[in-house]
Parts: sequence; structure tokens; C-alpha cells
Amino acid sequence: MENARLVQLHQFATEEPHDPFNWYALALEYLKYDEAHALAYFEQLIQDFAQYVPTYYQLAKLYEARDEVAKAKDIYQKGLIISNLQNDQHAHKELQKAYQLLLLNEEED
Repeated sequence: MENARLVQLHQFATEEPHDPFNWYALALEYLKYDEAHALAYFEQLIQDFAQYVPTYYQLAKLYEARDEVAKAKDIYQKGLIISNLQNDQHAHKELQKAYQLLLLNEEED
């Protein structure tokens, strides 16, 4: 069952398929209702819009939640490289903190 927001976000993405934010917003909305759909959209975003940095944080966090630590590490590392290349210091710091926390938690287990 799709809510009105999902319908609207689907419409935005269909009307402007080359805008990564539309797909990102759709994936974020799906996180509330359907993790599998959210995962598919985030993974597609990484393939189609590799330079769209916000996706890396969200996808890595989703992998963490799914206990797919190796995948989360890989996505964090890729996001760190891209955010550094783009000189996006804010995103880089967020990715770095999340990645370090993942490593710390892994050591504690």
C-alpha cells in the first residue's frame, strides 16, 4: 500500500529521472515502510549517481542495520573517497564518524 507521499515522490523521480535527489528522497521515504525497496533504490543510486554523496551514508547505515558489516565498510570507504574528492568536508566528517563508530563497535563484539 503506497501513501500519498510515496506516490508524489515516484512522480517527481519519473518526471526528473536525472536528478539524484528525487531518487534519494524516494529511498528515504521507503525506509519508513519497506526496507527492501529502500535498499534497492539506494543501491541503484550508487550505480547511477556515484557522485551523490548523501547516498553513501544512508546505504552504509542500512547495511549496518541489516548486519552486513563488510558491505557497510565498503560503502563508507567509497563515500569517504568521493566526499574528499568533492571537498565536501561536512559529509566527509559525518561519514568518517559513522565509519569509525562501526569499527569501534566491531572491536567490542
